[in-house]
Amino acid sequence: MLKTGAQWRALPHDFPKWQTVYTYFRLWSRQPTPAEPSLLDQVLKKLSLPYDPSRIVRR
Repeated sequence: MLKTGAQWRALPHDFPKWQTVYTYFRLWSRQPTPAEPSLLDQVLKKLSLPYDPSRIVRR
């Protein structure tokens, strides 16, 4: 993390290909409607983990 930051291509080797991980992240972080939270928001809230979608860099 200190060497490369949080680059998708620098995921550990025991993860699937970075494109697969990124695709699932995009699907899970997409909001169905502006008023409804994303699946990722719902899961992290249930786990009581902080998540700020405004900090995500979209390309």
